[in-house]
Amino acid sequence: MSPQSAETEAIRRITAHLKAVYDGRRTPGQVEAAMSAAEKHFEDSRIRDFVPVLVERRARSALDAAIMAEASDHGHVDRRSSDASHDPNVTALPVTPRAATRSPATGAVLRIARPPASGS
Repeated sequence: MSPQSAETEAIRRITAHLKAVYDGRRTPGQVEAAMSAAEKHFEDSRIRDFVPVLVERRARSALDAAIMAEASDHGHVDRRSSDASHDPNVTALPVTPRAATRSPATGAVLRIARPPASGS
């Protein structure tokens, strides 16, 4: 198998895998479009060994960002500051879009209560 056909086959398998992973959250056409855009980004790369992996990562990032944007538009993710953000006992940590899609309970900001400072 030529290197070009091996790359094409790897991208085809990744596309099929991502269609299954994003089933119910993205249409097959949206997955194909993300893969195509990611593949186009690397079309002039001279070293081709890692192109399929890089294409998959770029496509996943685009798909996850679209999911997060939709969740935010529908009020499922609160990106606004809340009263808790002004509480000195709460630390706000940003959560990556990919991590936020793994659990419906995770929002764009993870708030962690800090233990009270000792008075010694």
